[in-house]
Amino acid sequence: MTAALTPPPGATKAPFVETETQYLRYLKKHFPAHAGDFVADMHLIWSAGFSPEDYQPAIDFTESHKDLKRGILDELHQLSITFPEIPAILWHCIAHVVLREDPFRKASLLKDSRETYMYGDAVLNDTALHAAGIVTKLMFIINARLMNRFGMIVIHGCKCDCCIEARTGNANTDLTPEEVKELSSCFFEHYCAEWIKTKVLGLPLSL
Repeated sequence: MTAALTPPPGATKAPFVETETQYLRYLKKHFPAHAGDFVADMHLIWSAGFSPEDYQPAIDFTESHKDLKRGILDELHQLSITFPEIPAILWHCIAHVVLREDPFRKASLLKDSRETYMYGDAVLNDTALHAAGIVTKLMFIINARLMNRFGMIVIHGCKCDCCIEARTGNANTDLTPEEVKELSSCFFEHYCAEWIKTKVLGLPLSL
Protein backbone atom coordinates (compact mmCIF):
# COMPACT_ATOMS: atom_id res chain seq x y z
CA MET A 1 0.00 0.00 0.00
CA THR A 2 1.33 3.43 -0.98
CA ALA A 3 -0.15 6.88 -0.55
CA ALA A 4 -2.29 8.33 -3.30
CA LEU A 5 0.00 11.24 -3.99
CA THR A 6 -1.39 14.21 -5.87
CA PRO A 7 1.55 16.56 -6.46
CA PRO A 8 0.90 20.00 -7.97
CA PRO A 9 0.87 20.36 -11.79
CA GLY A 10 4.37 20.12 -13.18
CA ALA A 11 5.70 17.94 -10.36
CA THR A 12 7.58 14.75 -11.14
CA LYS A 13 5.72 12.14 -9.15
CA ALA A 14 8.03 9.13 -9.31
CA PRO A 15 10.89 10.24 -6.97
CA PHE A 16 8.45 11.30 -4.29
CA VAL A 17 6.48 8.06 -4.45
CA GLU A 18 9.77 6.17 -4.08
CA THR A 19 10.74 8.22 -1.01
CA GLU A 20 7.32 7.86 0.56
CA THR A 21 7.25 4.12 -0.11
CA GLN A 22 10.59 3.68 1.65
CA TYR A 23 9.36 5.49 4.75
CA LEU A 24 6.05 3.65 4.69
CA ARG A 25 7.91 0.33 4.52
CA TYR A 26 9.98 1.38 7.54
CA LEU A 27 6.84 2.28 9.51
CA LYS A 28 5.09 -0.95 8.66
CA LYS A 29 8.10 -2.88 9.92
CA HIS A 30 8.85 -0.93 13.10
CA PHE A 31 5.74 1.13 13.94
CA PRO A 32 2.81 -0.50 12.07
CA ALA A 33 0.18 1.36 14.09
CA HIS A 34 1.35 4.65 12.54
CA ALA A 35 1.43 3.56 8.88
CA GLY A 36 -2.16 4.59 8.16
CA ASP A 37 -1.67 8.03 9.71
CA PHE A 38 1.44 8.54 7.61
CA VAL A 39 -0.44 7.76 4.40
CA ALA A 40 -3.27 10.10 5.35
CA ASP A 41 -0.95 12.97 6.28
CA MET A 42 1.15 12.62 3.14
CA HIS A 43 -2.02 12.75 1.04
CA LEU A 44 -3.10 15.87 2.92
CA ILE A 45 0.13 17.79 2.39
CA TRP A 46 0.20 16.91 -1.32
CA SER A 47 -3.46 17.62 -2.03
CA ALA A 48 -3.33 21.31 -1.11
CA GLY A 49 -2.52 24.12 -3.47
CA PHE A 50 -1.45 27.57 -2.34
CA SER A 51 -3.25 30.77 -3.28
CA PRO A 52 -3.00 34.15 -1.52
CA GLU A 53 -6.71 34.69 -2.18
CA ASP A 54 -7.50 31.89 0.26
CA TYR A 55 -6.14 34.09 3.05
CA GLN A 56 -7.92 37.32 2.16
CA PRO A 57 -10.52 36.89 4.95
CA ALA A 58 -7.71 36.52 7.48
CA ILE A 59 -6.04 39.70 6.20
CA ASP A 60 -9.34 41.57 6.34
CA PHE A 61 -9.75 40.46 9.95
CA THR A 62 -6.28 41.53 11.08
CA GLU A 63 -5.56 45.03 12.35
CA SER A 64 -1.85 45.43 11.68
CA HIS A 65 0.77 45.09 8.91
CA LYS A 66 -1.85 44.40 6.21
CA ASP A 67 0.29 45.53 3.26
CA LEU A 68 3.31 43.55 4.49
CA LYS A 69 1.17 40.44 4.95
CA ARG A 70 -0.33 40.76 1.46
CA GLY A 71 3.13 41.22 -0.02
CA ILE A 72 4.64 38.21 1.72
CA LEU A 73 1.67 36.02 0.73
CA ASP A 74 2.27 37.06 -2.88
CA GLU A 75 5.96 36.16 -2.55
CA LEU A 76 5.06 32.78 -1.06
CA HIS A 77 2.85 32.20 -4.09
CA GLN A 78 5.82 32.98 -6.33
CA LEU A 79 7.96 30.55 -4.33
CA SER A 80 5.29 27.87 -4.78
CA ILE A 81 5.61 28.41 -8.54
CA THR A 82 9.42 28.26 -8.34
CA PHE A 83 9.19 24.99 -6.36
CA PRO A 84 6.17 23.11 -7.79
CA GLU A 85 7.48 19.85 -6.30
CA ILE A 86 7.47 21.07 -2.71
CA PRO A 87 4.23 20.25 -0.85
CA ALA A 88 2.20 23.39 -0.25
CA ILE A 89 2.15 22.73 3.51
CA LEU A 90 5.42 24.72 3.70
CA TRP A 91 3.91 27.86 2.16
CA HIS A 92 0.74 27.49 4.24
CA CYS A 93 2.86 27.19 7.38
CA ILE A 94 4.82 30.37 6.67
CA ALA A 95 1.59 32.14 5.75
CA HIS A 96 0.17 31.19 9.13
CA VAL A 97 3.16 32.75 10.91
CA VAL A 98 2.86 35.91 8.83
CA LEU A 99 -0.89 36.25 9.43
CA ARG A 100 -0.68 36.32 13.19
CA GLU A 101 -1.97 39.60 14.58
CA ASP A 102 1.63 40.37 15.54
CA PRO A 103 3.88 38.41 13.16
CA PHE A 104 7.00 39.70 14.95
CA ARG A 105 6.09 38.03 18.23
CA LYS A 106 7.86 34.74 18.81
CA ALA A 107 5.38 31.95 19.54
CA SER A 108 5.19 28.22 19.01
CA LEU A 109 3.07 26.90 16.16
CA LEU A 110 2.03 24.14 18.54
CA LYS A 111 0.14 26.70 20.62
CA ASP A 112 -1.51 28.30 17.58
CA SER A 113 -3.53 25.29 16.45
CA ARG A 114 -6.86 26.88 17.36
CA GLU A 115 -6.41 29.61 14.76
CA THR A 116 -8.70 28.93 11.83
CA TYR A 117 -6.28 29.75 9.00
CA MET A 118 -3.76 27.02 9.83
CA TYR A 119 -3.82 24.37 7.11
CA GLY A 120 -3.69 20.91 8.67
CA ASP A 121 -2.73 20.33 12.28
CA ALA A 122 0.00 22.15 14.17
CA VAL A 123 2.48 19.28 14.03
CA LEU A 124 2.22 19.00 10.23
CA ASN A 125 2.98 22.72 9.99
CA ASP A 126 5.84 22.68 12.46
CA THR A 127 7.31 19.65 10.71
CA ALA A 128 7.49 21.69 7.50
CA LEU A 129 9.62 24.36 9.16
CA HIS A 130 11.87 21.71 10.72
CA ALA A 131 12.41 20.08 7.33
CA ALA A 132 13.03 23.38 5.53
CA GLY A 133 15.56 24.39 8.19
CA ILE A 134 17.53 21.20 7.63
CA VAL A 135 17.70 21.86 3.89
CA THR A 136 19.76 24.98 4.50
CA LYS A 137 19.97 26.18 0.91
CA LEU A 138 16.19 26.00 0.58
CA MET A 139 15.65 28.06 3.73
CA PHE A 140 18.29 30.51 2.52
CA ILE A 141 16.44 31.00 -0.76
CA ILE A 142 13.12 31.54 1.03
CA ASN A 143 14.59 34.05 3.46
CA ALA A 144 16.67 35.78 0.81
CA ARG A 145 13.58 36.34 -1.35
CA LEU A 146 11.73 37.80 1.64
CA MET A 147 14.72 39.87 2.71
CA ASN A 148 15.37 41.27 -0.75
CA ARG A 149 11.77 42.37 -1.19
CA PHE A 150 10.60 43.21 2.33
CA GLY A 151 13.64 43.32 4.61
CA MET A 152 12.22 40.34 6.54
CA ILE A 153 13.14 36.72 7.24
CA VAL A 154 11.33 33.78 8.87
CA ILE A 155 12.94 32.35 11.99
CA HIS A 156 12.22 29.09 13.81
CA GLY A 157 13.83 28.38 17.18
CA CYS A 158 14.72 25.29 19.19
CA LYS A 159 11.42 25.40 21.09
CA CYS A 160 9.44 25.66 17.83
CA ASP A 161 8.98 29.39 18.42
CA CYS A 162 8.73 31.23 15.13
CA CYS A 163 8.03 34.68 13.72
CA ILE A 164 9.25 37.08 11.07
CA GLU A 165 12.17 39.34 11.84
CA ALA A 166 13.64 42.44 10.19
CA ARG A 167 16.89 41.90 8.27
CA THR A 168 18.55 43.99 5.60
CA GLY A 169 20.71 42.88 2.73
CA ASN A 170 20.63 41.63 -0.83
CA ALA A 171 21.30 38.05 -1.84
CA ASN A 172 21.41 36.15 -5.12
CA THR A 173 18.47 33.71 -5.31
CA ASP A 174 19.01 32.37 -8.84
CA LEU A 175 18.63 28.60 -9.16
CA THR A 176 19.11 26.14 -12.00
CA PRO A 177 16.27 23.68 -12.76
CA GLU A 178 18.47 20.92 -11.38
CA GLU A 179 18.91 22.77 -8.09
CA VAL A 180 15.15 23.30 -7.80
CA LYS A 181 14.54 19.57 -8.21
CA GLU A 182 17.30 18.64 -5.76
CA LEU A 183 16.04 21.02 -3.06
CA SER A 184 12.46 19.84 -3.54
CA SER A 185 13.44 16.20 -3.22
CA CYS A 186 15.58 16.89 -0.14
CA PHE A 187 12.76 18.79 1.52
CA PHE A 188 10.29 15.95 1.06
CA GLU A 189 12.72 13.33 2.35
CA HIS A 190 13.43 15.38 5.47
CA TYR A 191 9.72 16.06 5.89
CA CYS A 192 9.07 12.31 6.05
CA ALA A 193 11.90 11.86 8.56
CA GLU A 194 10.70 14.76 10.71
CA TRP A 195 7.16 13.36 10.60
CA ILE A 196 8.41 10.13 12.18
CA LYS A 197 10.42 12.03 14.80
CA THR A 198 7.46 14.16 15.86
CA LYS A 199 4.39 11.99 15.33
CA VAL A 200 5.88 8.58 16.13
CA LEU A 201 8.80 9.18 18.47
CA GLY A 202 7.45 12.35 20.08
CA LEU A 203 10.67 14.28 19.44
CA PRO A 204 11.42 17.05 20.07
CA LEU A 205 7.92 18.01 21.15
CA SER A 206 7.83 15.88 24.30
CA LEU A 207 11.24 16.91 25.64
